[in-house]
Amino acid sequence: MNIGLRWSYDTPRHEAAGNTSIWNPTLPDAAASGYPGALVFAGKGAGRNGSRNETWGTVYKKDFEPRVGFAWEPGFLDHKDVIHGSAGIFYGPLVYADYGQGTVQGFTVSGSKWTADPLDGPSLDSGLAALPTTPNLNPNQLDGTSTSADYVAKSNGRPGLVESWTLEMQHQVTQNLILSAGYLGMHATRLHAMLSYMNDMPDKYMALGDYLTWWAIAPGPGGWSSKPLEPYANFSCTSGCTWPENEQEYQALRPFPQIGYINNGQLSAKPRPIHL
Repeated sequence: MNIGLRWSYDTPRHEAAGNTSIWNPTLPDAAASGYPGALVFAGKGAGRNGSRNETWGTVYKKDFEPRVGFAWEPGFLDHKDVIHGSAGIFYGPLVYADYGQGTVQGFTVSGSKWTADPLDGPSLDSGLAALPTTPNLNPNQLDGTSTSADYVAKSNGRPGLVESWTLEMQHQVTQNLILSAGYLGMHATRLHAMLSYMNDMPDKYMALGDYLTWWAIAPGPGGWSSKPLEPYANFSCTSGCTWPENEQEYQALRPFPQIGYINNGQLSAKPRPIHL
């Protein structure tokens, strides 16, 4: 019989100077009439949360992994049978669904010279325009854009768990023939399953049909005399609002209508077990 116990923990990543940011679903967005959802920035200084070691996810330190295994050859079966089995708990590594490049909104810049006419474009001899050297700490910079918002819940610091157990019996039929019968069981939770998209429009609104593709400034689903759907005052208009007037109506029905896609690591909203 073998018995063992392993303990370790995985610290969520952080940047040396604290130059990271995430989208906070409870922080009021001043540019969207106080609607919840805005960026928060780590690090020291004005407009930041004061932490250089911000990991966003809470470090989970209960990763205890007991293991047990056995093999038994009963003498009363003429030493032709062996029964063996094992059981154990395993924790996986932390998984980042942003390909290792997320949580840096406001701390990265890029420069380009682009033209639709390859014969009459900007000169490359002059080089690229000077890039800013200070971070953009505007908490609502993602409003009205197609840029993904990175959300890291405190629970994202807890890795996936797999419980596994086996039981097998082997019987020697002849000198050169062994018959085996076994069972393998597995139970896994907290796996990244791409089941939870925080900013998808709720399914109940699918009944609105073609109305979802109308312009946001169009009358509401109650008819031509009804008001447009406006989750907040400056949602959509010709200028000075979050979205242009031709933004489709389904955007107003998102849980957080001021932004587009939210990358939350695709962790299940409620940990769902998988049985094999």
